[in-house]
Amino acid sequence: TSEPEQVDETPAADDSLKDLKLEESSDRLDENYEAWFKHDGKYACGKLADVLNAALGKDVEITLSAKKITDVRRIEKAALKQLSGITLKPSDDTFEIKISLEGPEGQTIELKDLSGRQDDERADLYIWLSKPEETPSEPEPEPEPEPTPAPVLSVAVEGKTGAEWSNEAPVFTLSGIPEGKAWSYAAVIYDERFVPLSDDTYTPEEEGVYTVRLVMLDELGDIVSASEKYTLWLDWTEPDGVSVRLDTETSYVVYLESSDAISGVEAISLDGGATWDAMTDGEEYRYAGSGPRTFAVGEIQVRDAAGNICPCEQEVELNKIEKENGGYYGGGGGGGSSGTGKPAKTHASGDGEDTGEYDALSLELPEEPMRQLTVDGETMALTLVLESAQEANAPVGQQRLFSAEWARWGGADDAEPDTLVLSAELDDNLGDSFTYAWHFNGEVYRMLSNSGIKYVALKVGDDIAAFPTEGFTGGTKYTELKMLGVSTRRFDYTLTMKVNLDPAHVTAMTDSDFSRNCDLSIRTEVENMSYELSSSPQSIMYFYDVYLGPGDMLNQPFGQYQIEAQ
Repeated sequence: TSEPEQVDETPAADDSLKDLKLEESSDRLDENYEAWFKHDGKYACGKLADVLNAALGKDVEITLSAKKITDVRRIEKAALKQLSGITLKPSDDTFEIKISLEGPEGQTIELKDLSGRQDDERADLYIWLSKPEETPSEPEPEPEPEPTPAPVLSVAVEGKTGAEWSNEAPVFTLSGIPEGKAWSYAAVIYDERFVPLSDDTYTPEEEGVYTVRLVMLDELGDIVSASEKYTLWLDWTEPDGVSVRLDTETSYVVYLESSDAISGVEAISLDGGATWDAMTDGEEYRYAGSGPRTFAVGEIQVRDAAGNICPCEQEVELNKIEKENGGYYGGGGGGGSSGTGKPAKTHASGDGEDTGEYDALSLELPEEPMRQLTVDGETMALTLVLESAQEANAPVGQQRLFSAEWARWGGADDAEPDTLVLSAELDDNLGDSFTYAWHFNGEVYRMLSNSGIKYVALKVGDDIAAFPTEGFTGGTKYTELKMLGVSTRRFDYTLTMKVNLDPAHVTAMTDSDFSRNCDLSIRTEVENMSYELSSSPQSIMYFYDVYLGPGDMLNQPFGQYQIEAQ
């Protein structure tokens, strides 16, 4: 603050305006005078001290120029009580009037506060204009970016779906993958098993009654969007033929029977399909004619609930029964088996391959054995642990070494590799019985799939356990977790290979287990729960397309190795 301007002592209060100018207009007062007040229709203008002196004892409003008063004014020996009736205001409303008896740093007062002073009390008075410090305004918040709409799967359906039989499979056309995303589609069958699709259409390949839901998957195989659940009733197989039985006691009577293992026989025609009568699956239909009649081949037909038609493949001749010789004339019985059994639930198959580029790796493997899978310099969550051994000094509970190599399933050495083979480096002195456990998560096989690898073969001794990288886990619980958004990477798997070299040991070989010395078990941990995967599709969490057997399984098409081939 500059040094206060020294002003003359305030003269004694009187009504004289001798030291002031009287102006008719207020147009330029702010630029020419320090202060002014209105008097008899004119403006009494001048220095602040002179204006205050002229206003002593008056009840007037004095305006202070914001342009002229740029520092503190000290009014020496001001008549305090006589100033108490005066009102001060700035010419610019963005300023405030400050008044103090102590100087610019002292406590500020209002002129009306001086009304209690003695009549003859005088003191220096400091007056100045102050621009209030502007409170920094809160910056305008950055507008929230418009959320990117979540991708939504759209499904167009051609053909029948719902609670009625059909002999034509519907075609589902899927869309919704954002441009530039290496995502894919899949079908979820029976709320149990994911079937990857190779393109944007899905055509069911299995007959029977089952549910399907279509889903959109990201690069890791996690569900981004899902459709409603469709119930399919599909049967494109015609009934199992027509069996014919002629009545031996009554003339012109024939019994016809047929069955259909899926939708069931519901109608029969005796005129080549022009008209139909109701027929019960697996039960004889009785026809009684009024005279001789011959049904040509194909004239008798049966139809199942889906509309599939099976013609009778023989001629049927109805004649009068000749009682005296116990015989009869007419066509004989006919072929075709019958039955009412319904097929067991089967899974729809899919040959689609995910072609996404998520974390795709070049197929470079280290030459030396490793304790954690490394591909293309990337360390992946796959390790090998010795879980148990017959010998007491074996390194049980420790990570063990394994080697890695690429192969082509089916034995075509000149083709691009599609299989990763990991072979355990067997420890010495394990005894005849030992167990190795391979630990990995869902992200491992998904990354391999995106890199063009279809299968993983885990080898311990002479046996390999193999599974497809497009997925091998199913079940209602698995689908429930996936639909709730549980990521593929959060499924931690333990694939255990228990070897017993004792010649007396007998393993229970199955359609997917061809090993004589090794037993396989698979466990997964997800969402703080542990599940033992069963080989039975009736379990809430099961594995499929996992095969255990000797190393030469690699020479056969995946999933087609048989014990007889050994």
